[in-house]
Amino acid sequence: MFLVAICSLCPLLVFADVPDEGPDSFGIYFEVGGEHVNELFGVAPNQLVSQYVILAGISRSSIGGWEVAFDFTPGSGLLISTTLTGSATNSVTPPNFLVGLSTPLLVPAEGYLILAEMNILFVGGVLEWIGGPVDPSSIPGVPAYSNGEDSNDLVPCHFSTDLDGLFIDDNGWTTVPLAVINQDGPVGAESLTWESLKTMFR
Repeated sequence: MFLVAICSLCPLLVFADVPDEGPDSFGIYFEVGGEHVNELFGVAPNQLVSQYVILAGISRSSIGGWEVAFDFTPGSGLLISTTLTGSATNSVTPPNFLVGLSTPLLVPAEGYLILAEMNILFVGGVLEWIGGPVDPSSIPGVPAYSNGEDSNDLVPCHFSTDLDGLFIDDNGWTTVPLAVINQDGPVGAESLTWESLKTMFR
């Protein structure tokens, strides 16, 4: 139980104005005009792009630590910096996260938290984010977080684009991208309502 132990830019929009509500799902999102989206078009080479690690549909009232791993298309960018939310310590190297919090993060009424901001120098081409379990993981094969009120309560998580586990490989990694730059994402860029998104993800 590792969690217990370690206790701007782009003109185009995308497909969701708020993160998917879960249940308990990790995702990568960009922020455009105050909205969180998972798709950006028209990004020129050598631009700095911010990505946010968001946990949505949180089923506990607070988070005491969290763990998940991400990766992106080789050669498409360079990870420049990472900023964690709260009194957090990451014991692995981003974009891998095995994060302990000295003070739990309270979950707001919206049911989601921005856990980290990652800034990438986008080199060019197409960048796709995927997600999987961190190594070592508290719950083998899946990302997780610990309940801020009970560190023994470890919550297994899904990913925002695959709540039913249909697009996960044998190692627990998504086979559908979580977020993309300069390419269509897992859901088309049509204007979608929040209710239709929840239906598609269930």
